[in-house]
Amino acid sequence: MNKKLYLLTGKIQHYDWGGYEFIPRLLQIENPQHKPYAEYWLGAHPAASAEILDQDKQYSLHAYIQKYPFDTLGPTVYETFGQLPYLLKVLDVRHMLSIQVHPTKEAAIAGFEKEEQQGIPLHAPHRNFKDRNHKPELMVALSDFWLLHGFRPEADLLATLERVPELLPLVKRFQQAGYQGLYEEVMLMEAARADAMLWPIVKEATRRLESDQWPDAVSDPAYWVAQAVRQHPPGKHLDKGLFSFYLMNIVHLRPGEAIFQGPGVLHAYLRGQNVEIMANSDNVLRGGLTHKHVDVAELLRHVLAAPVHPHIIQPTHIPHAAAEAVYHTPVPDFQLSHISLPPGQHFSVTARTTEILLLLDGHLIVQNSDELLLTAGQSVVLFYGEQIECIAQGEKPAMIFRATVPPENRN
Repeated sequence: MNKKLYLLTGKIQHYDWGGYEFIPRLLQIENPQHKPYAEYWLGAHPAASAEILDQDKQYSLHAYIQKYPFDTLGPTVYETFGQLPYLLKVLDVRHMLSIQVHPTKEAAIAGFEKEEQQGIPLHAPHRNFKDRNHKPELMVALSDFWLLHGFRPEADLLATLERVPELLPLVKRFQQAGYQGLYEEVMLMEAARADAMLWPIVKEATRRLESDQWPDAVSDPAYWVAQAVRQHPPGKHLDKGLFSFYLMNIVHLRPGEAIFQGPGVLHAYLRGQNVEIMANSDNVLRGGLTHKHVDVAELLRHVLAAPVHPHIIQPTHIPHAAAEAVYHTPVPDFQLSHISLPPGQHFSVTARTTEILLLLDGHLIVQNSDELLLTAGQSVVLFYGEQIECIAQGEKPAMIFRATVPPENRN
């Protein structure tokens, strides 16, 4: 290794729920075929590794770290995780994603080993566990962003159910059996009974959506029911995931606000753009609003059947580094911070493991023995021990996201 600072280019994921303009505009590329640009991955996930750029050559970041693990990750991160422990993404959510939950690390190890023993191919569509890792996630809104996040607190949940005549039978079930019994009730319900409860709700919600009679639309579960049915036209039966809009918190994040998804917390992204960082895993158990595999029995084993009071995370400024603010989370795998540099201001970075800097807006000079000029949408990767100086250029602030590992978990 003769260098420890490289330009980095990520991998684009064209999932059908993605938008058409935000990510192409960020990356300064054209989209003449009007493809959906859903996610931009910056990390070393083997399924879609970013690439480091060295003059006219490109190298897989995943392969490069595997070849030089101590020099790239540093000894502590390598010995603790054995890989780059995080994955950084940019998302543009035009259509809502599936309702999902992620397992604990212990459950992921057990689930992976069980499916290995059963001989289920790793990429089989009905496979639940793709690796042995947990998948906690932090997302920072880049626009107004809406998502489902955990079960509503008891009083809110009861009031929400009681306002809808078709859902009144669920009130008694909740009062008798709590969150676990309520969620089992809707997810294990016979399709015909679920249809009978949901179709009147769907028809009224669709009528209101088409007549534009929704002054407070985004806070109303029925609004999202109508959107979900429009995005996922029903087949023979309605999707039981539609119940979730009444059972779960509908959360609105403003730009710069963040939220953390821990193991067991049901969630679904509904609309908006964000930056997301997560443990380097692909373990997803789905609970509806999807054409992908839904294993209800496995899902119920991992859901946190408890009320969730959404905690919106504001960034905390770091002492002696006024330009940088950290979004704190309770996991050792990752740390995400936001750096805002006014024109001409400097900011120093010393990498204590592999770190990724993503420039979202403005222009930035990155200096060590070399000098790189970044424009919006470009990224660099720094390896263990590298020191750089960042200088904002131009007439507006440089807006940077920095992905690393928390200080207590790196060298």
